[in-house]
Amino acid sequence: MFEGRVEEAKALYLAYKEEVIVLKRRNRLWEQVVAGDFAEFRKACVTHPMIADVEKGVGYFPHG
Repeated sequence: MFEGRVEEAKALYLAYKEEVIVLKRRNRLWEQVVAGDFAEFRKACVTHPMIADVEKGVGYFPHG
């Protein structure tokens, strides 16, 4: 997404959607991992026009 490869980013997200990921000995859904990553981007003031769309897609609404 940050490299302008939007379609590849969408395909990657959809390929793993609803998959369980083992992260730090905790099972989390792929959507939860993505939402956490985007929360970190927001904290670090990393922006991209698609971030809000991705967050909506994973059910993460940081502003309400």
